[in-house]
Amino acid sequence: MRVARQMSAGLLLVATLVALWAHPASAHPGFESSDPAEGAVVDEPVGVVTLVFTGEAEPTGDGFQALDPAGRVRGPNEATTADGRTWVLRFDPPLAGGVAGVRWAVKA
Repeated sequence: MRVARQMSAGLLLVATLVALWAHPASAHPGFESSDPAEGAVVDEPVGVVTLVFTGEAEPTGDGFQALDPAGRVRGPNEATTADGRTWVLRFDPPLAGGVAGVRWAVKA
């Protein structure tokens, strides 16, 4: 009986240490930076937007979309990546200068 309690206590200790040591997996890449920068107002037309994520990202759902200064939602003509982290969005015709926004739906 005593040996069983000691083994149970030892297993509980090992399980607790493993739980404290293990790091949870990150399921979603985060936003790191963009060009033009977040919050920037660009006066001239923008044909290329670059988005950088903290990890590999794959478009899902609506993928990448821009809201141009006229309030129209536009998808890029092309969205490319070399490493899965940095995405280059090309718009033709370019987005008009002024306040625009880009939204994305990506998965790891």
